[in-house]
Amino acid sequence: YFNKLSNLIPINSNLFNSKIEKVNKDNLVYSINSSIAGESLQSKIKRLKKIINNMKIDNLFISSNENVCWLLNIRGRDLPNSPVANFQAIFTNRKKIYLFGDIRKLKKLKKKFLKKNIKFFEKDKFFQILCSIKGKSFCIDSKTCSLFNENLINSKFNIKKRNDPIYILKSIKNSIEVKNMKDIHIQDGVAVTKFLYWIKNSNIDKLDEIKVEKKL
Repeated sequence: YFNKLSNLIPINSNLFNSKIEKVNKDNLVYSINSSIAGESLQSKIKRLKKIINNMKIDNLFISSNENVCWLLNIRGRDLPNSPVANFQAIFTNRKKIYLFGDIRKLKKLKKKFLKKNIKFFEKDKFFQILCSIKGKSFCIDSKTCSLFNENLINSKFNIKKRNDPIYILKSIKNSIEVKNMKDIHIQDGVAVTKFLYWIKNSNIDKLDEIKVEKKL
């Protein structure tokens, strides 16, 4: 894209270390019940382990926040208008999971995770934990893995695959997910209909983008 106009170089430090986010009850990570997700955490871990064993991979680095949320049946409030929890994870072929992120936000889930053999660390502990992990090979996600993390992994392991298998797993919707999608589409359709009715019965000359946004 930049051709020869610019040189891109990796930054080996966190530019946002000085900004400490306040953690309160409104931005804690929370879990969703399997009755809503349609599949339990244990079932997802079992299926993922089978896949990476078939791939003959020792470890998987899950760099996509969305994929971590899907696997662990968790959600968060780290992004506006999207229930994403800003965490990454390492999944081993021994079904061990190392979770990296702001562990203050796991206040409600720490005991549950420890029982499921899920350990959690701040992101600056990534390389330390990486060095303690057994095995010879890794799979990373070429779409979301940073060059910095890729270099750290490559310094200790052989990167054999670059496609996170969770994308395929979560693309196949179970019956509960299909039902929820249908229900949400109905609710969304009702909301759009109400909004259009409001527009048609309002004085257009007195409306602006801010008023319309507030109505939405």
